Amino acid sequence: MRQRALSDAKIRKIYDYWLKKCDGDALPTRHAIDPVDVYDCLSMLMILEVVDGGRDFRIRLAGSEVEEAHDRTLKGGMVSDLGEGAEMKALLERLQAVVTSRQPDFRTASLAMMGRSFIEFDRVALPLAEDGKTVTHLLCCYAQKQREKKA
Repeated sequence: MRQRALSDAKIRKIYDYWLKKCDGDALPTRHAIDPVDVYDCLSMLMILEVVDGGRDFRIRLAGSEVEEAHDRTLKGGMVSDLGEGAEMKALLERLQAVVTSRQPDFRTASLAMMGRSFIEFDRVALPLAEDGKTVTHLLCCYAQKQREKKA
């Protein structure tokens, strides 16, 4: 699945950019991500703030393409408010795993938990840490794969 997610040029660009910002074992800080460097990807990005050790995540930034896919303003909201059920639980578990493992997560999914299964995407979630070690934010890049409404 990682190879498939990296087949999108913008996800690959964000992942490669994040790798360059890592300093050995130290993760990059949120402030190390310069919007000028990734200008062409901004509409596809989200920055999530880790809340309560990763039990939830506050949406600090959501690009225009991400908000359009969700059909609402996301900034300031909580990830847990985006849906419910098994799919939401699985999403939170994947994001929590990034916090604890300090490793990227690549995912292919849809927005089915929001009743928008016609929107499929590839996503990478990358850990950021203000002290280089403790994950405080996640940098996510989404690449929409399909946008056809059901008849």
